[in-house]
Amino acid sequence: MDRMQRWLKLSFICVIMSIFIFGAMFSNWQALMLHFVKPYLAPYNIALSCSEMKLASNLDVVIDKLCLKHKLFDVTLRHGKVDWFYQEGIKFKGINLNSVDVKSLKPIEFKKSETASKPLVELHSLFKEISGFTLPFNININEFTYKIFNSKSAYIGKFVAADNDYKIQLSTPLNSEVLVATLNLFNNEVEGEISLNVQSSIEFLAAHGLTFPAEIQNNLNVKGAVSSHFNWKKNLLTINKQTVSLVVYNEVGILNSGPFKLKHNAVWQSVISENEIDLAFDPQSTASLNFDYDAVIALLKDKQVPEYLIDLLINNKKELMIINPQGRFKVNFEQQFIALDAIKLNILNSEQSSLINLEGFSSSLNFDRFNTKFNVNSELNISNEIVKDAAHIELSGQLHKSEGDFFIDFAPASNIILKNLRAKSVYIPQIQTELKGKVQHTSKTGLTLGLNLETNVQKGDLKKIIKTQQLVIESKLDGTLENLKVAGTLVLDDINLANYSIQGDINQPYIDISMEQLSIPSLLELNIAHKPDLALINGSIDYQLKGQLTDMSNAFKNELNLQFNVKDVIGEVNGFWLEGLYWQQHFELKNQKITTYDIANNISLGSIDAGTPISELLATTSINFESNKLNINLLNVKADAFGGSFKIPELKWPLDAKNPVTLKLEQIDLSKIIELEKQQGIIVTGRVSGNLPLFIDENIRIENGKLFNVGEGRIQIKDNPSVESLKQTSTELALAFDALENLDYHQLNADVFMYDDGRMLLDTVIKGRNPDLDNEVNLNLNINYDLLGLIKSLRIADNMESEIIQKSQ
Repeated sequence: MDRMQRWLKLSFICVIMSIFIFGAMFSNWQALMLHFVKPYLAPYNIALSCSEMKLASNLDVVIDKLCLKHKLFDVTLRHGKVDWFYQEGIKFKGINLNSVDVKSLKPIEFKKSETASKPLVELHSLFKEISGFTLPFNININEFTYKIFNSKSAYIGKFVAADNDYKIQLSTPLNSEVLVATLNLFNNEVEGEISLNVQSSIEFLAAHGLTFPAEIQNNLNVKGAVSSHFNWKKNLLTINKQTVSLVVYNEVGILNSGPFKLKHNAVWQSVISENEIDLAFDPQSTASLNFDYDAVIALLKDKQVPEYLIDLLINNKKELMIINPQGRFKVNFEQQFIALDAIKLNILNSEQSSLINLEGFSSSLNFDRFNTKFNVNSELNISNEIVKDAAHIELSGQLHKSEGDFFIDFAPASNIILKNLRAKSVYIPQIQTELKGKVQHTSKTGLTLGLNLETNVQKGDLKKIIKTQQLVIESKLDGTLENLKVAGTLVLDDINLANYSIQGDINQPYIDISMEQLSIPSLLELNIAHKPDLALINGSIDYQLKGQLTDMSNAFKNELNLQFNVKDVIGEVNGFWLEGLYWQQHFELKNQKITTYDIANNISLGSIDAGTPISELLATTSINFESNKLNINLLNVKADAFGGSFKIPELKWPLDAKNPVTLKLEQIDLSKIIELEKQQGIIVTGRVSGNLPLFIDENIRIENGKLFNVGEGRIQIKDNPSVESLKQTSTELALAFDALENLDYHQLNADVFMYDDGRMLLDTVIKGRNPDLDNEVNLNLNINYDLLGLIKSLRIADNMESEIIQKSQ
């Protein structure tokens, strides 16, 4: 009995206590809930500032309003429900909220992390943290607002987290989408998708202080989206598909570069480890850039870019650039290099395009070292005044830069083609230059060349001078601009015209241009305008021009030497046949004048048949050119003619009509002269010498010329029709010519005059004996004839009019 009473009493006490405890709980349930919630908030330094909650009939917690406070933001939760259970303490099962308001209390400061120098390590550290994150309960926020510090408008979004699947959507106050993202966490992996509206995202970041420079930010307009599907596992991020579609335009430009518009459409896949980004482009990935060409030119002028480059850019106005990356793109942060399989750049306008291909591009991260193959195919306007059509440029080879050294190695297929070159008197349909070799720039030596050039000029026309089929110039360039060596050849229509070399400083180089055994008949076969009346079968030229070019603008301010040697010329010159012509001359350009070195008998001629055979001609020439005046001296001219010889001590050009040129005749065989006449019945023997002073201006005059016999001779005139005709006209003439039928003379003198009109007067004295008549003969014979006619016909008798005065003793 007592035991039963004690049990009932204990039971009653327990019921009473239970009623008391549950009553206390229901009367203070909010404080109790807050007691269990605070441990979840404490690690994040979040405190409760207000609470309006109640219990539903199923004991779920109903939130009318809950205020959370942090030093950076205030969070207000409204109209939600918390599903919880008790298992070794209160645990949350899920939270559903109709709305959450987040208000930023101060600007967010982004501090540089310790791993910022290793961005991929930092990225994977972030993913590792995310992969290990586990939310112990589900969260569903139907709508949240986020008000940025010092901003009246608020961003709007949604958030769902259930079974390690996370979804977030963020929109601008105007309900324009900023981002949509999903995330799935499982087995320490992260998989997700994200889509960004670029302009809205830039504005969102700018509102948090992450901005471009003000000049860019204030005028930048961006439209487009970026979407990505990715997976992360064990420090390996795989982007299965990244799609970028952007349009960027700026009405002012960057650094006064003028307005531009950039379109970017790209799709790629990539694998990102802690040290490397490996990205593969879709073949259709492109970017295009429109820009204000005039504004770019103005900017370059302001930066004092060389004028010739500015002119080149002005002549090649292009306002669109298309960039097409191809293949794989790698960035390795451990080895500090970038690699790209290929990229195409197409710069174009409505008429022309320039295509640049880079293949196998590799570079250090700061671009102080790089290497790539290149191919350029471009149309380029060089000068509208000279080159009428655009130049066609095809260049290929390799670019390399390392430790301050840079070089371009041109492949053999590289060439530049210019078409339709026109100047005042020059037209060239095409010039093609093929180049191969290396151009290098180093910090120690500057620019260094190692190039082979071959320039082919097709069908050149230098009006009123020459027309050519093909001119080929081959050159080899080695050395720096301060110590350059150039060697090459020049071939015109299959004729080797020159071998040349250039050495020294490019601004003051030494030159040497020469050729040996240059065929003169071959030169005469060229299509030369106003070709001289030459028909040569033999002859050659050796020449050498050398010296230093110290003034490129005025040739006469340089010092040069020219030596040439004309050898063994045979052929017809202006109707005269000559053989064995040699001419050797040495010119010097110094102190703005041209002079020659004296070389005795530097002109020689074996023979010339000008109706009057001349042979063994020798002469010494002296030439001077100064102040646009040319002076030529012929010294000691001598030659054999008519069985004797003649000499001219000095002949100066320009000719001075007041100072005569003396022609000295020595032992001229009169029979040789008579042979030229081929006159019937006239025989003259003996030799004459003398001096003929020649006054030369527009015409030739002879004053006080003297001829005299050297030794005795004979005159025989018989049965000559012209003489017989003269004898019929006068008794005196008949007597005179009778005495000349057989005259042995011992004196034959003549005073010689020739007038401006070409008439020549010979005042002749002939003394001798006629053995047939057995008497002495003394004749004064004045012969007046047209010398010009004589030169044309070489027949004296047909042009002679005689007056004879005979004196007998």
